[in-house]
Amino acid sequence: LDSPTDTAVAGDGTIYIANFNGLSNGWVAVYPKGKVSKEYRLSDFGGGAPLSVALDAKANLYVVYDIKTSTEEISAVNEYKPGAKTGKNLKLKFGAGGGIQVDPAGNILVAQQLDPSELLIFKPGKTKAFKKISMPGGGEPFNFALNHDAKELFAAEYQNANQVDLFAYPSAKFRYVIADGFENPSGVATA
Repeated sequence: LDSPTDTAVAGDGTIYIANFNGLSNGWVAVYPKGKVSKEYRLSDFGGGAPLSVALDAKANLYVVYDIKTSTEEISAVNEYKPGAKTGKNLKLKFGAGGGIQVDPAGNILVAQQLDPSELLIFKPGKTKAFKKISMPGGGEPFNFALNHDAKELFAAEYQNANQVDLFAYPSAKFRYVIADGFENPSGVATA
């Protein structure tokens, strides 16, 4: 791997690792449970680089890709059915992608790092965000996490704010800063 940026583990033990590869022909390394020698790769978007991975309740995999073309840098989300080798571009409207999560209702949450810096929430099958969560410290979100029952959302802001925020979910109401003083926090996890 070169620049692994995120991991997800399915209920059946399959491991997914986003391998950014320096924004050059990255891939998601897939390791079936107990068979690390049977790795296979997901690498849609020739020249694209996966940043983050998440699983829904049905073990569908969602991958945020950074895609660098000759004229611009864009982001996209692909959905992969369990065992699939190619994914479906969901055509979500956002830029400067970061982390991704899927809530129990199937809504897709994506970090948009820039212009503006916020978390976007998309209903299943929709391409336009129905809810936007602004970062209270003015920093850029990357990876974030929902707690086990999806009642709380924790988001790390890097750059200017360098803090971790707590939001009520699904209302997206900011509650408070739970920690600060970091240097570019890029992720958070819950147990």
